[in-house]
Amino acid sequence: MRRNYHTKRHCPPAPIHLLALRHWRDGDRHVLQLPFQIEPLTQGPRKQVLYAQRQRAQTMLFLTCMMSKPLLPSRIHLVRIAPKKLDIDDELPQSLLAVRAGVSDWLGEADRITFTYGQHAAGVRDYGARIEVLLG
Repeated sequence: MRRNYHTKRHCPPAPIHLLALRHWRDGDRHVLQLPFQIEPLTQGPRKQVLYAQRQRAQTMLFLTCMMSKPLLPSRIHLVRIAPKKLDIDDELPQSLLAVRAGVSDWLGEADRITFTYGQHAAGVRDYGARIEVLLG
């Protein structure tokens, strides 16, 4: 029996280097831009579950390292950055579920957070998620 040693395994995305993050303050909001690809999740392939788990953990880690926690109740605006836009009602909130879960883990109390969603059209290979913590 012949074994095929050249099969590709689907691995979760590589860890993000901290220098790829962008963080700034714009008036009454703190903004953190994460450089990973956000796609709509479907129930099924194990690979997508691994991507979502890694995105959730990385989001919480980067928020913990880069920002101080705001006072609750808070307003958080999540923006998906990608070349192609998604349907605002169904696909956009679903695609940002892992990022939303990471923000909720960071703040601790999901009941007192108001989330809004947006999307930004970018270049051909520009992907990311922007988290805007609105103060006041």
